[in-house]
Amino acid sequence: MTSLLPRLNKILSARSSKKLLRTLSAPPLATDFSSNNYLSLSSTPSYSSLPTGSTGSRLLSGNHPIHEQLERVISDSHYPNDSDSHALLFNSGYDANLSLASALPQSTDFLLLDEQIHNSIHMGVRMSRVPSENIHTFTHNDVGDFNRKLDEVVAKQTTGAIYAFVEAYYR
Repeated sequence: MTSLLPRLNKILSARSSKKLLRTLSAPPLATDFSSNNYLSLSSTPSYSSLPTGSTGSRLLSGNHPIHEQLERVISDSHYPNDSDSHALLFNSGYDANLSLASALPQSTDFLLLDEQIHNSIHMGVRMSRVPSENIHTFTHNDVGDFNRKLDEVVAKQTTGAIYAFVEAYYR
């Protein structure tokens, strides 16, 4: 079983070598053709210190320094001695679930899902690279069924990782 951090670092290195990494900030003096900043509040000097609107997708034009500051505070509070750690804010739990479930699992991974997990996870899993034969559900809140499915997956699994998506804390 492959550890997640080395796998992610390998993927990031490959993207970096192909110049496919993105940043959240627009270059200085860039012309904005993608915002929803109709009233220009985000660029008005008296309002510019506040995040007065997203102006569009955060990746394209809606980033604000206060978002980055909060992410740094969150990262530092969880990993105070690790300058390489980062946090990423999402505008909702739905978007976080959809993004993580679609982006983290790779084609060699296996997924175990609580059958009543939130739909955002199911949608993210459908968008992922994981083939349907590697996606397994278990009975809601049934630790015994989870353990049986996990044993089945471990017996089949030769490479990649196993992700378990649960709806709550299990005892």
